[in-house]
Amino acid sequence: MNRKIEIFVFVLLFSIFLTSCTKPFTEEDNGRTINLGIYDPFEIELAGNPSTGYIWDVLSYDSTLIKQVGKAEFEPIDDKIGSGGNYTFNFQTIAAGQPTLVLIYYR
Repeated sequence: MNRKIEIFVFVLLFSIFLTSCTKPFTEEDNGRTINLGIYDPFEIELAGNPSTGYIWDVLSYDSTLIKQVGKAEFEPIDDKIGSGGNYTFNFQTIAAGQPTLVLIYYR
């Protein structure tokens, strides 16, 4: 009986680990419907280059269903001046529903 409990706990913890280790959503996911649970964190990663004057920003979302966690971060792909890279936005679901999240790349 004790062995069954240990296996169940391992499977449960492993399932939680896999759920929390999803890869970031990217431009390839644009327009897709994504199923998440309540309080699930998720990350959006978009290519950009702030040295061109363009930036990614959040245009709109339903703040009763999801929340942004922190500010967007930019990580250049290399250390050269003017290099492009990736903007990362972190969000978390806070209620059930079907929100639309809109990000914009603008100058």
